[in-house]
Amino acid sequence: MASSDGLLFVLFNENNLELFFLFCQSVPDTVLYAAWSSPNQANITASINSIPMLNGTNFKSWKENLPIVLGVMDLDLALRTDPPVDITKASTIEEIDLMEKWEQSNRMCMMIIRKAIPEAFRGSMSPDIHTATETVAEVEARFAKNEKAEIGTILAKLTSKK
Repeated sequence: MASSDGLLFVLFNENNLELFFLFCQSVPDTVLYAAWSSPNQANITASINSIPMLNGTNFKSWKENLPIVLGVMDLDLALRTDPPVDITKASTIEEIDLMEKWEQSNRMCMMIIRKAIPEAFRGSMSPDIHTATETVAEVEARFAKNEKAEIGTILAKLTSKK
């Protein structure tokens, strides 16, 4: 006689990017897997596309949106923390796990950041930049100056209208 009792398992991968639902129903000597699904790829794409393409006038908005989107996607570890110590033969499992998570976060952040900046600017970035934090700092160094100059121009226009 088959049992009608079932179990629902919810499984996440290490970055919580994939969510799997697995329903198991017990049958004597057998386990049936009834359903399994992953997140909608469109939701991930929509999140990434919500970061505005950086131009000469929207640096402040870009810089505010970037950590929010990466944080919601649980990819901001590389922006929130310094790189872990290098792995050695004496490294613990926790240190190795942290390094793997940090490196994956950094890789994903770098890809998303590069997608949100103009191709012309990507080509002019230093090849010595290897972390998301360094990338944001270089973008900030270049575009914050433009924003300050623009604010100065606007203030000058406002004061000259009197």
